[in-house]
Amino acid sequence: GRVVRYDANRLNASTGEPPDLSILGWSGPPVVSELAYPHGLAFDAAGNLWVGYFGPNTIARYTPDELATGGDVRPGVQIVTDVMALIESLAFDEAGNLWFTYSEGSVAMYSPADLGSSGRKAPTRVLYGDALRLAVGLAFNPTPEGSPNR
Repeated sequence: GRVVRYDANRLNASTGEPPDLSILGWSGPPVVSELAYPHGLAFDAAGNLWVGYFGPNTIARYTPDELATGGDVRPGVQIVTDVMALIESLAFDEAGNLWFTYSEGSVAMYSPADLGSSGRKAPTRVLYGDALRLAVGLAFNPTPEGSPNR
């Protein structure tokens, strides 16, 4: 249930050593519980890490400050999708929209306006069809400007 980071200078060889940073996400009130089964990871242009949690159908934002300290973290933004969501992959496009695998046969998107606050939200847009029946890995080319992955 943890999201971990290995510093770049440690990636030049195999290792069994513990990661440099470990984050365990927690949901907010009224029911505080562990955010389970992190699957999709994506950085936005501001350096925030967005994590899709398969168990609670939640997409959470970790700020650079939260990423620097690690440990037990209650992300300030937690967006809950509907119960049928299959969040396994996340990707930002050039306009700052966050795309994610949704229900079987579909991918969905939250606009930048949707990403500023927590709550249960319906996607801004949904793409669906037989070609997306088992969508898993999402990516955009080119990588959005400002992304830490660029």
